[in-house]
Amino acid sequence: MGYKNQQALEMVGRWQEWSRTRRKYVPQPTDSVLASMMAGPKKSRPFSPDWDNDPEAAYFHLALLSVPENRRLAFLRVYGDFPELNKPVKCWCDVLGGISRDTFYRFAHETANSVMARMKRMQRDCQKTADNDDLTNLLPGITIQPTVARVAPVSSQQ
Repeated sequence: MGYKNQQALEMVGRWQEWSRTRRKYVPQPTDSVLASMMAGPKKSRPFSPDWDNDPEAAYFHLALLSVPENRRLAFLRVYGDFPELNKPVKCWCDVLGGISRDTFYRFAHETANSVMARMKRMQRDCQKTADNDDLTNLLPGITIQPTVARVAPVSSQQ
């Protein structure tokens, strides 16, 4: 078994905080009237509405979504602090098709390295695109000519 990727460990914590602040973009879902009456006292979800908008966490989120679900599960179980994933590793190994503990931890550590590499690649590619002022490299084989508005002269005949 390998050592935990410290950058991935830090990013998971930042990503968890970032994902709790999605209220900035989407309002908190409301329950229907019947569901709220049946549920009893409403539990408040932990939000940090003043958390900074973290672009690295957004890149991390996209990189994490690009990983197969079984590897993402192993990664989040080992690197994250999720109460819903807090079952023994043996149980998760069984859920993932009876893999061994060593394979589970190998999945987690390989995924950590893969997600961090994908995140950095996305950041680099987006920065290159942002630095490029014209669209010539984005559309190969197509030349873009700037257009100039032409105004017909106004005649002064009455």
